[in-house]
Amino acid sequence: MANKCGACGRFASTIDSTKCSSCTHLFHRKCASIPIDGRISNKWQCSGCKAKNVCASGVNTIATPSSCSSGGTDTEFGDAQLGSDARGRFETNVDLANELKLIREQLTTIAREMVSFRQEITNINSNVSEISNRVSDVEKRIACLEEQATNLTSQPGGSKVEDSVAELKCRLNERDQELLLNDLEISGVIEQKGENPLHLVTMLAAKIGTELDERDVVSARRIGMRREEIPGSGDKRRPRPLVVRLARRVIRDKLIHEARVRRGADTAGLNLGGEPRRFYVNERHTSINRQLFYKAREEGRRKGWRYMWTREGCIFARRDSGSPRYRIRTEIDINKIFGD
Repeated sequence: MANKCGACGRFASTIDSTKCSSCTHLFHRKCASIPIDGRISNKWQCSGCKAKNVCASGVNTIATPSSCSSGGTDTEFGDAQLGSDARGRFETNVDLANELKLIREQLTTIAREMVSFRQEITNINSNVSEISNRVSDVEKRIACLEEQATNLTSQPGGSKVEDSVAELKCRLNERDQELLLNDLEISGVIEQKGENPLHLVTMLAAKIGTELDERDVVSARRIGMRREEIPGSGDKRRPRPLVVRLARRVIRDKLIHEARVRRGADTAGLNLGGEPRRFYVNERHTSINRQLFYKAREEGRRKGWRYMWTREGCIFARRDSGSPRYRIRTEIDINKIFGD
């Protein structure tokens, strides 16, 4: 039986035609609407077989000899799908190629950044190494200095150096105290806003029985941080002391003497506001002597010493009325005098 096309009935070569996988009939590529260079699937079916399979969907277009001879084309679903699949695969390949190109570009950028990061890490490592070397050098120098200091103190002349430094500090403190020989300090006086310290000093001097001319006062001011009382709190904070510098030392000594004679004098009658308070007139000391006197007084009170006083900027201590007098210049003297 000759091979005939199932659509047009003409001879069909097995080379240039396609075979239906269902009815095994041969069909010309033109009759089956297949491109000359189109790829044919092994499961390809003719339109008649497909119409039988999808009759429920209303697809009943069958290729006939008349339609083929009249030049009509087969528009059945399977053939159109074959062409669309080829175009879809081509478009997919193009998209994949573009994505691969983008991925390559991104990988190139990442590689460049990695090279830059490696260079920065290398620089950081070199800087850390340099800093570590410097720290090691500093530690070596410190260790060397500590060793020298230890050797210096262990030598016979080391203690002499420390003693010389302590003696120089003591002399400087004494020189500073000499500059305050014309000064006195008045504490316990209520502080008011807009007060006149000079006028206040003259009134306090009159309170203890001394006429003080304003020309005898070089300066008068309060020192220290202002202490504000909180209303209604019941916390009575000590007012700042008044520091007075007098023109002559004789006047200062007289004021201190009169204040000791009239011990217990208060601010009554001075119109300072509030309840009358006792005020105290004392020598003015350097900060070192002030701290030293406080420590000596606390230690003497703990050991039962009866007398602790200052005169001309010097600190003295005596156990009782029949004991000798000791002068305190440094904390070492406190340990020696009040030591067990």
